[in-house]
Amino acid sequence: MNWEQGKAILAMGGTLVLMLLTLLGAWWVSRLVGRAGQLKMPGGSRVTVLERTPVGRDSSLAVVRAGDRVLLLGVTPHQIQKLDELDPALYPEGEAARTPPDFMDCLKKAVREKRGKHNGEDGPRQ
Repeated sequence: MNWEQGKAILAMGGTLVLMLLTLLGAWWVSRLVGRAGQLKMPGGSRVTVLERTPVGRDSSLAVVRAGDRVLLLGVTPHQIQKLDELDPALYPEGEAARTPPDFMDCLKKAVREKRGKHNGEDGPRQ
């Protein structure tokens, strides 16, 4: 093996090490960002993103627990808007929280309740 072949092998090895370090860094950052869904707030309450569903290119719906309230939020790059307040019983904490309710069922229920309020009805329509 001559000097040129040795340099080529070292260059490939260095490239492989850099690629592995890049992948490791990306994995570490994704873990860090994943934990950002739970932010500690002053006063001991917590804000937790329970679910997030994209509804467009740059917009999504998010179900968020803020203290003892569960909110449905519309999220775009320019604003976050409260769309509705959901029943906290649908998103229990602790052991029951391991199997979350179906997001679409909760969304349909919230839309039905919202329509009932706009139509002057007392409760949700079935």
